[in-house]
Amino acid sequence: NLLYIRNWWFFMCESWVSNYIEASKKFEKESLNKRLKEQVYQAHAIATAIYNKTSKDPNYTKDEILQLIKESIRNVRFNDNLGYMFMYTLDGKNILNAQFPEVEGQNHWNYKDSRGVFITQEMNKILSQKDETYYEWYWKKNQGDDREYKKFGFFKKFEPLGIFIGTGDYVDEYEKDLKEKILFKLNTQLSHIKPNSFWVKAL
Repeated sequence: NLLYIRNWWFFMCESWVSNYIEASKKFEKESLNKRLKEQVYQAHAIATAIYNKTSKDPNYTKDEILQLIKESIRNVRFNDNLGYMFMYTLDGKNILNAQFPEVEGQNHWNYKDSRGVFITQEMNKILSQKDETYYEWYWKKNQGDDREYKKFGFFKKFEPLGIFIGTGDYVDEYEKDLKEKILFKLNTQLSHIKPNSFWVKAL
């Protein structure tokens, strides 16, 4: 029965597509986690090296050490320059924000994101119990745009100076890139079949 074979074939294709999409989402999320963690670990290693070199030198104050660390990681960028580093003291003072330098020196202890969450207060609470964490929050994306976008990132405490170093990726950019990768793969693997609405909804 040709109709049965056709229906079975499309069922198998949709099953494969569904499994592939879920596997791709899992793989890409794990890759994102790894990439963010590696970026912060690299910045943390730079901070550690500078601190070890200068902390016992009486010619350097704490503020001067922080300044050295800040400028050493300011230009660390990734993900087409959307990924950048930031540093906060555990009591909410911004030390570094490579994308929005105008906020440096401001205390964000009472700053709430668009969900109404006190971000730095949450970080203080979390990092008082462990040295590092993944986290979701909302923040601006571009200069001159006051809208906040969901971010997913990784923070790590730098105990000697009472600060934490972090970075993140904008979720909408990550999901856009993920969809493009998946659709490209599907179009390559199943070029002989016209994509249907199931594929789009599954993404």
